[in-house]
Amino acid sequence: MKKLIFIILLLSLTLIGCEKEVIRIGVVTTLSGNNSDIGVSMRDGFLLKVNEINDAGGINGHKIELIIKDDEGDINKVKQITQDLIDQDIKILFGYETSSKKNAIEEFFGREDLIFMSPTLSAYELSNIDDNFFRVIPTNYQQGETLGHYANKYSKKTLVLYSQVNANFAKGVYEGYADTFEGEVVIKAVEKGILELEEDILLWYEGMDSLMVVMNPNDTLLTSQVFYRNNVETNIYSSNWGMAANAHQTGGQSIDGTVYTSLLGDDSYAPYKRFQETYFDRFNENPSFATIYAYEAGIIITEALKQADSFDGQDLKKAILELDVQEGIISDLKLNEFGDIQRENLIVKLIEGKLIYQE
Repeated sequence: MKKLIFIILLLSLTLIGCEKEVIRIGVVTTLSGNNSDIGVSMRDGFLLKVNEINDAGGINGHKIELIIKDDEGDINKVKQITQDLIDQDIKILFGYETSSKKNAIEEFFGREDLIFMSPTLSAYELSNIDDNFFRVIPTNYQQGETLGHYANKYSKKTLVLYSQVNANFAKGVYEGYADTFEGEVVIKAVEKGILELEEDILLWYEGMDSLMVVMNPNDTLLTSQVFYRNNVETNIYSSNWGMAANAHQTGGQSIDGTVYTSLLGDDSYAPYKRFQETYFDRFNENPSFATIYAYEAGIIITEALKQADSFDGQDLKKAILELDVQEGIISDLKLNEFGDIQRENLIVKLIEGKLIYQE
């Protein structure tokens, strides 16, 4: 009997010894409160990718564990949660979905033992820097440039309304727009609720022929409703933020005709179509741009983990930068030597509830 017990204990210890190290990834995003729509979409997209990897056996036998933290949209909590995760010896940090969070985490970018991956933090100030920050979204400045080029064909005078809450992101968009748009640009910060500012907005708009909105999805819809109910015709241009969580599908006639810099894919592109079907089967809703970019960021991370010499920061950074072109959801994925994505912004116009690609 004692011999049998000894054999069982020996086998148990052997099996424990064979278990491979779990790869822990910290996820920091806004899951409650204002702007949580992007954070929830981003979490779900990344979770879908990680579950696929784990179901297939993990990274060379190593399973991935996500430590998901809700920063509640509080910048001070973003920094504290990040520090807490670092103190837990977590080397890969994922999330940080808006440019407003840049200042809370920039100080950590110089640490060689860490990797930061954001699907949607697009602040152009982080471009062309050799650090440990990576992303799969074009910069906010590029979004503004794209809108500006398009607006040159249809507009002469644009009122820009931007959210003071996410001023870091907005600044890049409206600077890109102003530098590219050949007409007049008037820029106004929105510091109150849209309904409280209705009279001011209409006053600011006098003499303009177009409106560029850099606000969250709800405020983008409310702004379009201000013009619709006051029978004021205008060309409305919006950053991709305005279509987060597929908000464009709920706006009705007031938002119809809006032009977005779209980060969604082409329905005719096979990988995008497959992903849409998979995501809908899992969550019973269509993926938003944040979902798609989170999944694509997951592709980059997991492929780099497979190829890295170790899971340490420098080895993983080297593996990310040396990755061959990866098949993404909306286009192929390839980061440059600074960890910035090389991809084109698309222009879409909302016509009778459908996004139609524009030349």
